[in-house]
Amino acid sequence: MSLLRDIQQSLMQEGSDIGPVLPKLRFLASRLGSDLLEDWVKHESEGYPSDIDVPEYRRLSVTYKADFSGAYGSGMQNAPIPPALIKKHCGDHWVNYKMRQSVAAIDSLLAGGESGILELDASNLILRLQGKVYQDMACNSVTGILSKAALVELQYAVRSKILELTIELEKNIPAAIEVTIGVTDNLSPDETKTVTQLTQQIFHGDVTNINSSGEANSRVNLNSNDSSTNISG
Repeated sequence: MSLLRDIQQSLMQEGSDIGPVLPKLRFLASRLGSDLLEDWVKHESEGYPSDIDVPEYRRLSVTYKADFSGAYGSGMQNAPIPPALIKKHCGDHWVNYKMRQSVAAIDSLLAGGESGILELDASNLILRLQGKVYQDMACNSVTGILSKAALVELQYAVRSKILELTIELEKNIPAAIEVTIGVTDNLSPDETKTVTQLTQQIFHGDVTNINSSGEANSRVNLNSNDSSTNISG
């Protein structure tokens, strides 16, 4: 069986994990000569480093709750904080969380516990929010809430995009169907360009210009204020 068809078959199996498919796709990417596709598979397998921007499907909405205390024993527990306030005083990256964990880590998070939410460690926001939510109350703790449903959607997005790529490769590059382990067939420069273009369009959605050397010039937005956040189930 060709590597492309093997990947498709694995994706179509009900209840199958995405993790075992990624090494096969990385090997296929190397045979197709696509560094862009190899990099995408590497990041999905090992996680996205802080200096690499994540694809749009890995940007997840986070809501927040906090505990407040006031005079004469008054206070509020688990009080919701409007996202607009978080964005204003702490930055957009706290509201739109960049999920950098590997696919395997996401699988593990979803497998653990029965709760439908995940909690983000947002203790760094306590000082930033002092006196900015309730002026007469002290902020004692802040917790970010991430829905597990959002992670399920992320998983589905990765699976769908891999399947879409294999279908487009099959349509546009017939030679890709012939790739098997142990057999090396070099693609033409035009075919390699097509692989890069398809990868950019499907996984990143940005416009890619292919120059005469076959290299891709892509739009990459880096967020220097990206935060490191711990997750617990």
